Parts: sequence; C-alpha cells; structure tokens
Amino acid sequence: MRSLASTLAVLLVACSKQSAAPVEPPPLPLLVRATASPSMPDGHPALHALAIGSRGPRRMSVDQLERSLDQLADLPPGTVKLPADLAVTLGRPDYQRVTEEQLEPTPLFMKFMLDLGAIYCSNLAAFEPQRPAEQKFFTRFATVGENVRYLVLRFTGIEGSGADAYATRLEAAYEQGSQAAAPLGGYQTVCVSLFTAPEFLLY
Repeated sequence: MRSLASTLAVLLVACSKQSAAPVEPPPLPLLVRATASPSMPDGHPALHALAIGSRGPRRMSVDQLERSLDQLADLPPGTVKLPADLAVTLGRPDYQRVTEEQLEPTPLFMKFMLDLGAIYCSNLAAFEPQRPAEQKFFTRFATVGENVRYLVLRFTGIEGSGADAYATRLEAAYEQGSQAAAPLGGYQTVCVSLFTAPEFLLY
C-alpha cells in the first residue's frame, strides 16, 4: 500500500508540474492583402482571363534532328550524321567552349536548316527510284494529293481534317516546284517546306 501511495504521489507531482508549464499560443493566421490590378492599355485582354504562358519555344537538338531524319524516310538508324563542325555550329556542345546544348530557334539555325533541307530532300529524290513501291517516300500513292498528305503526316504527325490547310498550300508549292528540272522537283519543294516548318523543328 505504501509503495502504491508513493507511486500515486509521484504521478500527481508530475501532473502538477506538467499543468504548470506555460502554454504557447497558436500562431496567428497569415494575413493576405489584396492588391489592385495595374491599369492596362485599352484593348488589352482582362488579366484574370490570361492563361499562364509557357516557356519559349525550343528547337530540336542535333541528336533529335539526326534521329528524326532517319525515321522520317525509313532509313537505317545512324544514316544521317552531321559533320562535327556543323553539329557544333547548330548547337551541339563541344565541352570546351560550350557545355550546354543551344536550343534557341535563331535565324542562323533556320538558315542552316534551309540548306540542310535542300540537301536532304534532294538525296531522297535521287534515291526514290531504288525504293520498293511500298517503301516510296515521295510517290507512295497514286495521286499528288495523297502523297502530299503522307508527307505532312511524316513530318508533323498531322492528318485528317487537321491537314487540309497544309495540303492546300503544299499542293500549290508542288505545282511551282514541278517547273524545275530537278528530279521530283515538286515533291522536293514540298519536302523543304515541311523540313523548315515550325511544326517539325520546334516544340
């Protein structure tokens, strides 16, 4: 009994000490004050209706470009390999002066893409007669319209009604390019147009 009483006494003393400890008040709520929207010029859309802007567009890296050009024309992986100096010019890091891939869609990059597209499309046109009928790149189908839509699909992934506007413009480009003496000149014109299109190069 005496040990039980002693134990209870110890517990009571402990409880009294705990109850005597000061209690910290809860933190005050964070006050958020509304600020007035800045005045915008006439005709500017309402600020509350504006969506959050994404980061700026980026272009394909050199590695992505090489792999894409292989896949576009059903070429064996590694067929398209840009020279080292050109790859560095197009933004591939050399890890001496440049350590990060340059992905800005600059005018210089687009100029190189125009030149590269002309070479790429010309080589594909020269190789076209050697392809089996079911593996043709430019002339897989019976009509120009079908072939143009096929090229739009290969370069951009756009098909169906979404490709209508592209097909109309590119068929006009085909007609102009057909007047050139180059092999498959019309299709080469379509190819270069798609090669340099933002829908292909940018993301």
